[in-house]
Amino acid sequence: MVVAWVLFPLVLLVVCAGCGLAVERVAGWELPGAVLPSVGLALVIVAATLSTDSATIAPLTTALVVVLALAGYATSVGRTRRLRPEPWALGVGVAVFAVCAAPVVLSGDATFLGYFTLNDPAFHFALIDQLLGHGHDASALPLSSYSEVVRVYLGTSYPVGADVALGAIRPLVGQDVAWVFQPYLAVILALGGVALDELLRGVVR
Repeated sequence: MVVAWVLFPLVLLVVCAGCGLAVERVAGWELPGAVLPSVGLALVIVAATLSTDSATIAPLTTALVVVLALAGYATSVGRTRRLRPEPWALGVGVAVFAVCAAPVVLSGDATFLGYFTLNDPAFHFALIDQLLGHGHDASALPLSSYSEVVRVYLGTSYPVGADVALGAIRPLVGQDVAWVFQPYLAVILALGGVALDELLRGVVR
């Protein structure tokens, strides 16, 4: 539970913030600090989507994302020192994360949620496993329900950006994807809440 709901979200935010700094550096303009992780997550999604398009470089996706994050921190030392938590944005992010985490954390078990017998997470787990290990090349898979799921989803150009981003960060904490899937969704929703807070700040005071 601690690795899934504490360590993984912190690692995810650190990597995304570094990637957000990299975007800032390349773009040449400064973002509100509160949305750096959100923009960084977008870079992680783009980088992981591109790298998993090829079976040759798909296994290097995690390394690519880490290099981008380190590059962001290395080229933005002064900017990093100036960053300070924005109380309202931090409060919104923590509150949304806590609401999403409560059903799982209060149960005492690391799991993923569903309101009935749900097979959707299994499809996402299969896609993450395939894309991070072999990219879009499913030709070597023997005929099975697993291979059919992979071929059908990849054959219809299903958007897998959020899946490959999770697959890229997961190895950094050494946890099975099943246990970090729900914390990952909670972080994404929290980042969305922070982004909305930033967008509405000029309207609602």
